[in-house]
Amino acid sequence: MRIAPSSLQAKRRFKIAERARWQFTLPPLSAWLLRGGDFDPNDAALLSQQIGANSKLRSTIMRWFNSPVYNWSRPFESVHQAGMVIDPQHQVRIAFLADIGGLVDGHARVGSYNRRDHWRHCIGVGAAASLLSRMTGKGNFLDALIAGTLHDFGIMIAELLVPTRFRRWIEEIDLGIPPDACAEATIEAKPGELAAIVLAQWGLGEKVLLPVRNHQNISEIEAPPHILETICCVRAAKAICCRLHCQSSILQSIDDCDGEVLEHLALRRGGMRMAEIGVASLIQACAKIC
Repeated sequence: MRIAPSSLQAKRRFKIAERARWQFTLPPLSAWLLRGGDFDPNDAALLSQQIGANSKLRSTIMRWFNSPVYNWSRPFESVHQAGMVIDPQHQVRIAFLADIGGLVDGHARVGSYNRRDHWRHCIGVGAAASLLSRMTGKGNFLDALIAGTLHDFGIMIAELLVPTRFRRWIEEIDLGIPPDACAEATIEAKPGELAAIVLAQWGLGEKVLLPVRNHQNISEIEAPPHILETICCVRAAKAICCRLHCQSSILQSIDDCDGEVLEHLALRRGGMRMAEIGVASLIQACAKIC
């Protein structure tokens, strides 16, 4: 049983958290994929059957499978055909992210914010974080894919949940106020907290929740070393993507990676520049997914 907090600010935060839990429930395919508490690669063989007659979802998943992000020599014609080539661990996660994207589909614009562009940014961060994990051998590249793609999901949750307050938040950010500094006064909670609440309800564990909640500042995070490395992959990926494709004030407020992030990833500044070269093509490819 949840116990409602006493202070006014805490009560407001509790209220928006409860609304988020109710409004952002898992779509059927994603609920099936997470029914055991984590992704099961054996589910890849049943993926086409679970999608069934949902032609829109099937089309979305195929756009992900055929994206230039994965650099296949030729496009797949069906989920079954893709399943013969793509690693099952990747298949189930790509299907999950494609399904979740339906929750935030649309072109809503508020000030400098555009929901479709922001979701593309999130997809790019997920691909880049996974790439950094593979490049450095740090963290888990599958967790980095999920956590990176969902790292700013809380921003879209806030936009859909409290649109009037969200508009005021964007207006303040567009005036130069740091997003976290004005989040609680406008949208009642920091986006990372909102996202973590929803993702926890979905059944995603700490290996995803910690990067989503804490990717902005790693200096005081207490996390197992492998999760901390994944957090650093997400943080570095976000910094690179924001520097390369920066259209909104929310993204323009992101600082460069600090030395601690680079140290955890065993990357020098030159290594970050090399990573940027690979990520630049990923960002262009991600634009074709949604």
